[in-house]
Amino acid sequence: MGDRKAPTPPPADARRPAAPPAQPRHELSKAVPFDWPAAFEAQLSRLVGILSVRPLPFGREADLHDEIEARCHLAGIAARREYQLGKAFGRLDLFIPSGVDAGDPGVAIELKADGGPSAVLRQLLRYADSPEVGALLLVTSRATLRGGLPPTLNDKPLRVYCAWRDGLR
Repeated sequence: MGDRKAPTPPPADARRPAAPPAQPRHELSKAVPFDWPAAFEAQLSRLVGILSVRPLPFGREADLHDEIEARCHLAGIAARREYQLGKAFGRLDLFIPSGVDAGDPGVAIELKADGGPSAVLRQLLRYADSPEVGALLLVTSRATLRGGLPPTLNDKPLRVYCAWRDGLR
């Protein structure tokens, strides 16, 4: 019997190219620019809608925290209570993560039953300086705060929900 030759491999150009390596999700999300302003405006509108379902309890701040957290939970929104932004920025009453990628900015919710517009503005500006915050929602029982604040802080949208005015429809 004759000698058998080993099969010759196909030419290099006839081989199947290797599949490109899979990209992690965060790299894919960078490929298509995400419209953060529109996403935050939609999230703020959704949160205001959730708050408007029925009047909020403004007797004790703890009751208000519980109610807003419960409403967010029922709507499928993860709310983090007493969220620490860091020493320079302070502690939020509630924080809603964006849910896109870890580390992306979210919505800061501040609850105010008292305090003048200038003190509240200073506090909100401190939060708006944080890279973790992409939008702000002030929930208050004071109608005077509704008209005394700008629509954006550090180019981040700010909504004011006045429980006495907006919640009683």
